[in-house]
Amino acid sequence: MGTNAKKIVVFNHKGGVGKTTLTMNIAVSLTDMGKRVLLVDADPQCNLTAYLIEGNVFDQLLDKSELPTGRTIWSALRRFEKNTNPTFDDFQLLETNGCTLVPGDLRMTGFESQLDKAWFDCQNRRMSGFDVSSRLNRLINQLSTQLDADYVFIDTGPNVGPLNRLIILDCDGYIVPVACDLFSKMAIVTLGATICEWLEAWHSILALAPDKFELPRGLPHFLGYVPQNYRIYSHGTAQVDVSFLAQIEQAVYSHIIHPIRDIDADLTVSEKAAKLPSVRDFGVLIGYSQAEGLPLWKLKDGETPVKEEAKEVFQKIAKEVLKRV
Repeated sequence: MGTNAKKIVVFNHKGGVGKTTLTMNIAVSLTDMGKRVLLVDADPQCNLTAYLIEGNVFDQLLDKSELPTGRTIWSALRRFEKNTNPTFDDFQLLETNGCTLVPGDLRMTGFESQLDKAWFDCQNRRMSGFDVSSRLNRLINQLSTQLDADYVFIDTGPNVGPLNRLIILDCDGYIVPVACDLFSKMAIVTLGATICEWLEAWHSILALAPDKFELPRGLPHFLGYVPQNYRIYSHGTAQVDVSFLAQIEQAVYSHIIHPIRDIDADLTVSEKAAKLPSVRDFGVLIGYSQAEGLPLWKLKDGETPVKEEAKEVFQKIAKEVLKRV
């Protein structure tokens, strides 16, 4: 059973680029536009869940995640161990900021440890490999269908491990957040090469796969990149940020757009459309947002003009994503 919802991932294997903050603020912008959004925290570090729900509530979820009534992503995935085709009609989701959340779980590291062997088994056409590799996909499809979601945002950890590999291969589109520094430029190079490697390997696996498995389709569209946390001064954007932005733009063209276009021309945006609206450094608003679990424009504290600016930029990103995905 597939899903009509579009799956989107804000992905970069470099940490510290504001991935989770960007995910939440785009998602809430879409709900403000009347869209149904499912948030899936697949990051074993659980940053999205910690962002959105109180610590004592999250601790209770983790304490009970291995019970039949567990409500985390690990609780849901464990059902596949007892039933090849489990249902999730009774799986309780959390409501937050107009979105619906599948909470993360530290125990997702256990699921990820199974995925390298599953990948190898898929390459050797072993049924167990296809089964394990399709579990997260099947779970998200069922939950998003039950919710009648329009969009699914899947939060990932900052790495190129086997869990993120399957998430990217199953998504409809991915957004790459970047900081205005040399390390982001370097990360683009390895990110593009890694995604190309994943695509080529997975397409070979799909050619061997039996039809009965609901596997990732291997058609992740590059939706663009979002420069974040650049600095604004009275005389304009900091010169160092402008310099790195130009280098990052060239790296995106050279190491993401062009190589992936060689694999499948439909998977990339045009060069002119690659850059999504930028998100400047909003200073203390980010800390307030993380403390209160709210998007920047719904905070009690902070200057109103700055909050309105934040609302406008995230709405612009959300609207542009709607056009591209």
